[in-house]
Amino acid sequence: MAMAMLTIAVMIVAGIINTALKSTSVSKNYLIAQNLATESIEALKSIRDTNWLRDPENKNCWLRLDYKNGPCLLVATKGKSYISLNPDGYWKMVDANVNLNIANGFGINEAFRLYRQEKKIGDQTFEIYVHDKNFIKTPSLFYRSIYFRQIAPDQSMAIVEVKVQWREGSKVYEIARDVTLFNYQ
Repeated sequence: MAMAMLTIAVMIVAGIINTALKSTSVSKNYLIAQNLATESIEALKSIRDTNWLRDPENKNCWLRLDYKNGPCLLVATKGKSYISLNPDGYWKMVDANVNLNIANGFGINEAFRLYRQEKKIGDQTFEIYVHDKNFIKTPSLFYRSIYFRQIAPDQSMAIVEVKVQWREGSKVYEIARDVTLFNYQ
């Protein structure tokens, strides 16, 4: 009888520990996803501000995708998804050609996948997430997109959704944040 009670107690404690570990993992990934979404919002603001500085006379260039390699004709379009890249210390956007939804399968969403790199600064190690798999070969759990919901006809503002998704087991988690960017130039 004592063995049966001890076995039941151990199983209950093991279940509680297992649930706590899963909860900790999900919480950690939510925090990473929130930070990845914030990074994209800040990247969008940086792109806008850089475009203002590079072409102050043209009020329609604030949504240019890449000021280094693109004319003002290559601007963000309503209803399209983009990925953000920072290859040489400046942010740019690249058309992803599809919308992010990892619940529909993995292959179609690979353009949105983030890759993880550990970077050591002093005695601390940091994780960095980027879209460019050419330099970093470790795929992460996370996928991130920038979707332009609306762009005002007079180019005065844009409503943008930044989405981060990841899969744990069979469940897909998502952080989606909307931001309104204004062209105050």
